[in-house]
Amino acid sequence: SDVCSSDLVPLATYGITAFLVLIYVCSLGLTLAWIGGPDAPLAGFSPDTLALLGGNTPTLTAGELQLTRLISAISLHENLMHLVLNAICLIVVGRWVERILGWQWVAIGFLATGFMGSVLSLAMMPDYVVSVGASGAIMGLAPVCLFALSKLRDTNFKFNQVLWVSAVLCYALFDALRGKEEIDHAAHIGGAISGGFLALMLWGLSWIRPQPLVTLALQLLSAFGLGLFALITLVNLLF
Repeated sequence: SDVCSSDLVPLATYGITAFLVLIYVCSLGLTLAWIGGPDAPLAGFSPDTLALLGGNTPTLTAGELQLTRLISAISLHENLMHLVLNAICLIVVGRWVERILGWQWVAIGFLATGFMGSVLSLAMMPDYVVSVGASGAIMGLAPVCLFALSKLRDTNFKFNQVLWVSAVLCYALFDALRGKEEIDHAAHIGGAISGGFLALMLWGLSWIRPQPLVTLALQLLSAFGLGLFALITLVNLLF
């Protein structure tokens, strides 16, 4: 038998993805009510609108110490294509982390690496830029997913899944090499580096026998973290 069940429904991964979709729909509704909708429906939200909705920008996050924007920015997306691409990539990497390592590591990986991506983005981006999106968190989950896949015994299956995850990493690297200004490369780098450290930590812990109480504590911490993430996002979105 293998170390994971392919029949396990990755509820945490799907739940986080559904929340990102919900926030995008709410963002559309709020902009329609407040300022008449996105400047161009297909192009997406303007930087001013994203800042109003809770995006990460040095002027407000650091200048006015609105540090919760480091969290809420993860759930916002500039346009529909941005959301769809991130949702697909999140499902690709998150489902195997959840099936092999447990749902708590999807939550911990998503929140921790997404936060670190926001921090590095804040440190490196110009004052006029507004950063949004879950791509930093997804880039952070990718190394964790590669570690999780290394635990599979089916070599052919493992190879196919590693190709999918590697494609996500290569796509982000390709965009970074092209130097596209509209992409927050700092968030990608911050997420990937912190995800690499998390994967190394998990590799070290894999040599220790799992303790049920530790697992339970991590699950409770993860549930609290996801709840806090949702609360911060909704508060920044609505107020």
